[in-house]
Amino acid sequence: MAVAAAALMVGGVARAENVPGTTYETIDVGGQERTFIVHVGANAPRDVPVPVVFMFHGTSGDGQRFYDNSGWRELADAEGFIAVFPDALRHCFYEDENGDGDFGDAGELKITTKWSAGQFDSGTMPLCTDDVVAGLPARARNTVDHPVADDIAFVDAMIAFLDAGFTIDPARIFGSGFSNGAQFTNRLAVERSEVFAALAAHAGALSVPIVPARALPFVASVGTMDDRFTSRWGIAELPIDEAGILATFPGYVGQYLQLFGLTDAYVFEERRAGAKRLAVLTFETGVAGGTAGPFIFLVVEDNTHAYPNGRNHPLRMAEALWEFFAAHPLP
Repeated sequence: MAVAAAALMVGGVARAENVPGTTYETIDVGGQERTFIVHVGANAPRDVPVPVVFMFHGTSGDGQRFYDNSGWRELADAEGFIAVFPDALRHCFYEDENGDGDFGDAGELKITTKWSAGQFDSGTMPLCTDDVVAGLPARARNTVDHPVADDIAFVDAMIAFLDAGFTIDPARIFGSGFSNGAQFTNRLAVERSEVFAALAAHAGALSVPIVPARALPFVASVGTMDDRFTSRWGIAELPIDEAGILATFPGYVGQYLQLFGLTDAYVFEERRAGAKRLAVLTFETGVAGGTAGPFIFLVVEDNTHAYPNGRNHPLRMAEALWEFFAAHPLP
């Protein structure tokens, strides 16, 4: 459990102090044991409510991997916030990797960690039947023999845990995700738009087409060498020039504009991360007039299917997103 110092008063309510360091937490969510890592930054004030950033890993990953490699732990130390690295549960499911319309090909049965981002509900990744699960080797069967994870409830429970055990600012709760974790932050943008101040998704698409209660600030990003995306269009490399992006991504970007109630008016900017280009399209004109969002679509030159961390790519995604998050607390 989290180690806390003596309680202090915040707004007339006794709250636990923020004690810098890392703890490994376990909570019960609907009868399922869920785990996550909490890192209180070295510069986090003990007696002032601090921001929280969740980092959601990709398929087959875990919170430890992104605690170690995403850059969010180090940034929490420098900027004085709390970084949280949750673990998805393992599931048994099918994925049509070659797009031939069935799930019977070699390697399309998956037993791995997976956030419930909408694919299980839509049937695009059907779960294994009870008979298939029963026929698995005991070790694999034991890890997947459970209901589909209620990951939204898990997020709610983690926020409640943090609110009870630390001093956090409810107006500054943010989330970043990679791949399947990015698909899940997309779902959070729909189903928890009034809880998260801003969200970001790197290398993961929207799977839940429900109108959110609030058009929250959002960053969607992809690398030009990400094979999960290049294979979709049958090209070797995604474009990074303005005209090429507009020609390639109208549907991908359009779904976000519809989701957040934005027009297709945008501002284009080219930035740099070392020698690599970053193409930035910013949309913030609401369909009813005035500003909304913003929604930012970011294309990262020479980034493969990986979360940029300054070592695998010159871009330090955590630092870029923190600048965006810090500018967009809940209104």
